Amino acid sequence: MIDWSSETENRNYGIKRMTDSKRLSELLWIISSLAVVAGMLCFYAWIRSQIIHVGYISQQLQALEESLLRVQK
Repeated sequence: MIDWSSETENRNYGIKRMTDSKRLSELLWIISSLAVVAGMLCFYAWIRSQIIHVGYISQQLQALEESLLRVQK
């Protein structure tokens, strides 16, 4: 940084960056909450797809049962 009044250059080497632990914990809390919500949504989508898959299998088995009953008669 240059002091324009005296035209000398001052360096701030003594300034250290400090992390705010409160902000960091808030950020971690938000990220973990979003990760939990995303995980729950993925689990819900997986469950729904499994229910649909079981529905298709049951329809196929019912059709197979009907065709076998027709062959038996």
